[in-house]
Amino acid sequence: MNAPLTVPDLLDNASRLNTSDLESFVKEVLTLRAKRVAPVLSQKEADLLDKIYAKLPSDTIARYDLLTERRRAGTISPEEYDELLGLVQIVEQYNVERLKHIVELAALRKVTAQKLMKQLGLMPLHNG
Repeated sequence: MNAPLTVPDLLDNASRLNTSDLESFVKEVLTLRAKRVAPVLSQKEADLLDKIYAKLPSDTIARYDLLTERRRAGTISPEEYDELLGLVQIVEQYNVERLKHIVELAALRKVTAQKLMKQLGLMPLHNG
C-alpha cells in the first residue's frame, strides 16, 4: 500500500531535480493550481461584470438628463436644481462603485483599468 505523499516529501524530491525538470515541475504545479482556482475566479469575474454593466434606473437617467438640460438652458427652478444636486450624488456614487469593480476585475486579469475598459468596450464613466 502506497502512503500518500506529503508536502515535505514533494519538496525533498523536487530538490533533487535538475534545473530544467524543476522548471517543468513548477510550471505543472502552477497550471494545476490555476485549474483549481479558475472556477472561483470565473464566478468572481462574472459577478464583477454584472456589477460593471449594471445601469442606473432609466427614470433616474431621464430625470438627470432633463434637469441637466434645464440647468444648461438657464430654465431650472431652485427646487429642480436641488433635485439635480441629489441626482448628481447618485450618479457620482454609481460611477465610484463601477470604477471600483473595474479596478478589481482589472487586477484579477492583471491589466490596467484603462486597458480593461478598452477590452470591454466601455465608454468613459458617466450617467449610464
